[in-house]
Amino acid sequence: MKRIKFRRPMGILFLLLILGILIWNHFRENKVPSPWEQEQFICIGRVTDIVPSSSGKVIYLSKIQELSQEKTPFLLQKILLYPSVSSKTENDLFSSIQIGNKIQVKGTLKTFEKAGNPGEFDSYSYYEAKQITARVYAKKIKILDTSSHLVKQFFFVWREKMMRQLSTVMGEKDAGLLGAMILGDKSRLDADIKELYQQTGVAHMLAISGLHISLLGGVLFDWLRKYLLPMKMAVIVTMILLLLYGQFTGFPVATSRAVWMLWIRLLARYLGKTYDGFTAWSISGCMILIQNPLQLFQCGFVMSFVTAGGILLFQEMTEERQKKMEEWKKTLCVTIWTFFVTLPVLLWYFYEICIYSIVANLILLPFLSFLLGIGILGCVLCLFWPLAGGFILASAHWILSFYEWVCQMINQLPCSTWVMGRPDLWKIVVYYLILFLALYFWGLQRDNRKMAVCMSLLSGILMIFTPRFEFQYVQLDVGQGDCACIFCGNKTFLIDGGSTTEKEIGKYRISKFLKFYGRKEIQAVFITHGDEDHISGIRELIQSNEKLGIRIQKIYIPQLQKKEEGLEKLEKTVKKSGISVQKIKKGNHLRCGKMELTCLHPAPNYDWEDANDGSLTLEIRYENLSLFTTGDLGERGEEQLQLKGQNYDILKVGHHGSKYSSSDSFLQQISPAYGFISAGYQNRYGHPSKETLERLEKHSCIWWNTAEKGALFAEYRKKQKRCWHFKD
Repeated sequence: MKRIKFRRPMGILFLLLILGILIWNHFRENKVPSPWEQEQFICIGRVTDIVPSSSGKVIYLSKIQELSQEKTPFLLQKILLYPSVSSKTENDLFSSIQIGNKIQVKGTLKTFEKAGNPGEFDSYSYYEAKQITARVYAKKIKILDTSSHLVKQFFFVWREKMMRQLSTVMGEKDAGLLGAMILGDKSRLDADIKELYQQTGVAHMLAISGLHISLLGGVLFDWLRKYLLPMKMAVIVTMILLLLYGQFTGFPVATSRAVWMLWIRLLARYLGKTYDGFTAWSISGCMILIQNPLQLFQCGFVMSFVTAGGILLFQEMTEERQKKMEEWKKTLCVTIWTFFVTLPVLLWYFYEICIYSIVANLILLPFLSFLLGIGILGCVLCLFWPLAGGFILASAHWILSFYEWVCQMINQLPCSTWVMGRPDLWKIVVYYLILFLALYFWGLQRDNRKMAVCMSLLSGILMIFTPRFEFQYVQLDVGQGDCACIFCGNKTFLIDGGSTTEKEIGKYRISKFLKFYGRKEIQAVFITHGDEDHISGIRELIQSNEKLGIRIQKIYIPQLQKKEEGLEKLEKTVKKSGISVQKIKKGNHLRCGKMELTCLHPAPNYDWEDANDGSLTLEIRYENLSLFTTGDLGERGEEQLQLKGQNYDILKVGHHGSKYSSSDSFLQQISPAYGFISAGYQNRYGHPSKETLERLEKHSCIWWNTAEKGALFAEYRKKQKRCWHFKD
């Protein structure tokens, strides 16, 4: 039986470095600055990179010197530069700028914000890991020093030329795909195609990953060694070309890891030494983390190193067993192992997986090396001989069409997507311990029975990955709008879902939040009234049901004597989608286990003047936890409630904290312990008003605003109730 080599000093160093970064990150002072915007911002900086984006070009600026009279209250490391909407066109503003230039910029500076909800993309953490502090929307740019970085500028110009040639020869759709795969340019990648690849579990093909570099580097070295150069010269040429290709594509994390590992492999070949994959893996990890420790917490780093490390471990522990296996069986085993070893990472960052991704990868991966080869050859030929390049790229078109067809077929299979949510860390640790134990029994001990027992235990762990709740109420951060979510056991309910300041909140906030907790089905949505800031996200969920993967069973709207335009339009949209619509009125009760929901307003004959005063008002009770939600109810509507003077734990403060809601008499009747306010940061209405906050404080009500605290939580668990907020 083969024994595993444990004496790998670089591996120990890599693990110690990871541990050190974890401890440092836990104890470091990481106070997130409040959102900061400065209209008249002026600075000088050096252009370190120019990258294409879907909206044009983005300039990376470093070595910042502030010239504004009003100084920012934080250190500016790097900033992103975009053309201002009110400035000249991007071509005029950015056309003469080159990488390496020293420029003076005048424009509006904005910082990145922390995510306000679980599951939401955290732009602050993402850019902090890239050491980027803020973004500037430039109105004026002056070049102070025309000296440029020759290599970076050369690669930028040629990358742009290649993308233009690809678009001319192949069309925008195919060019966007091939440009992402071989040039690292995702600016023209079709959003629907990207989403399709992600849903099928083959999105790694859209990035220049370790697999791409390994294929290209291996083929290049073998070809040079066989046909052109002696071995040592082939090693040197391959290493140089790999370095240039990495620089050409911008050196993303996965590319850096693969280039470092392949360099070490080639160097070992040159020196006649034995290559150790784990040592190369560890060295590449140390090099990346020493330059930027916060990469440890980013998806790209974690996915790349978990995948590569998992495959290396599999190869070492199953080397003897694989000697007796046929090639197709080896490929199948590696693919299955890769699926299981990366599953927790995918769930941690994306909350869902495609259970047929093994099949998709087995079908599509064999064509990848051929696709990359003809793609690169076609790109180069297009620059010098467009006819020949176009002819070669025609075959790439058929491969890409085949890829899309396979992804669509797999996506249409029953239960193709499994929404499990983000698992707890202790569950992930237990999962990996059992998974590696199963590999040990199968690979080293060759004991299939013990391996089967481990896989059975693994299935049990997977079953408890999805977060579970007894009862939880969450007021989501949706900017200037309203959306609350209730988890009661395995049931999910929403109260409203809209915003007037945030775009596509159904896609980027509500659905991400639900998937974070492993939910893809909403039992009922309660619409308080028809204003856009309460229904835009719900309409989006209904209209994009297939793309977002969130299914709504039923929608409740208030039963009103007088019709409300917003509710009427929403009702028509809902009925077209086949979702059940029911009217709810004062006195109606709904039960879900121990949760009781009572409608307190409006009565069917209520003659409203302002649509806000017809807002659906609900009392929600679970054991001894009580909540009162009011929509945009104003003082006139509050007078209709005829309350009995009961105390409530939570009040969802009416109308985003408007001074015309939450009157003294109303607060005196319900005596809330906490007031949850849903309002946008520095909104144009001035919500929440100073008067409302003073009234809440007068009645000893602790108030929290989603604009400052992010999502607001109230939970009942194990006979205990507690409240907290998402942002520290």
